[in-house]
Amino acid sequence: MKVLLTDDSATIRMILKGLLKQLQITEISEAQDGQEALNILKTKTVDVVMLDIHMPTLDGLQCLEQIRKMPGGEKMPVIMITSDTDSKQIERAHELGAHAYIKKPFRIDGLREALATVIPDSTNKSGA
Repeated sequence: MKVLLTDDSATIRMILKGLLKQLQITEISEAQDGQEALNILKTKTVDVVMLDIHMPTLDGLQCLEQIRKMPGGEKMPVIMITSDTDSKQIERAHELGAHAYIKKPFRIDGLREALATVIPDSTNKSGA
C-alpha cells in the first residue's frame, strides 16, 4: 500500500510513519502542507491520502476539495488527521468526501481501523 502522509509537523509525520511501518506499510510519501500533497499527487500514484486538517498554505479541507476535482480524485481514499474537538470540521471533511479520520494523540488501533475503513484488509498486506 502506498500512503501520502500530509502534516505540517515533522514530529507528527515521524510518529505516523512509525505506526504505519508497524502495520507493514512502508511505501510512504510525505508532504508538509496541502499544496505539496497536490504536487505529489500529480506525479505519484498512492492508495491512501492522510491529511491534517490544520496546515499553512493549503489546509487539509482545502486540499481535499482540490483532490476531489482531480481526475480519479473523486474516489481517492482520504483519512483526515485532527486534534480538533470541533465536530464542524469533521462534518465538513465528511461532506467533502473524507472516508475516515483519526484524532491526535494517535494509537495504532485507531490508525488500523481508519485504514481498514478505506481499504479493507489493508493492515494484513505488506507495504510492497
